[in-house]
Amino acid sequence: MNTSNVAYEPRPHQEKSDEALLDSYILCLEADAAIHELKLGLEAEMHQRMRERGAVAIFLDHYVCEIKVPNVYDQKALTPLKEVFGEADLETCYTPAHQEVKEVQEQWNTVKVLALARRYGNRAQAIVEHAKSEGRPSFKFARRDG
Repeated sequence: MNTSNVAYEPRPHQEKSDEALLDSYILCLEADAAIHELKLGLEAEMHQRMRERGAVAIFLDHYVCEIKVPNVYDQKALTPLKEVFGEADLETCYTPAHQEVKEVQEQWNTVKVLALARRYGNRAQAIVEHAKSEGRPSFKFARRDG
């Protein structure tokens, strides 16, 4: 590609000293951190308002903000299920601790655990409920058509 005919456009920060350039960069980092904190605060307030209303969304004429709060399960708190589930079912949803290239902690497949707990009844469901907590909410913010 021939660039001899391309007009030269100076970089906007080219004339700054090293100190001024780094000072500007630090200001940007600080502003970015402040915006991130503001965003987290706004998300917390949106989440609180939705909880108070028993809702999973806030609707305006042209916007909608929806929330999804995943359940998180304490892997150690699911351990009593080893005494509840049958061996064949346990093999479908539980991976014991083992070593590969690095040590792998025990892990439960919670999708399968939830289905099995319903089949096994109250004791299994109580264990799963004890292990459950809310994960970090995620927000979907979009412009509404219309």
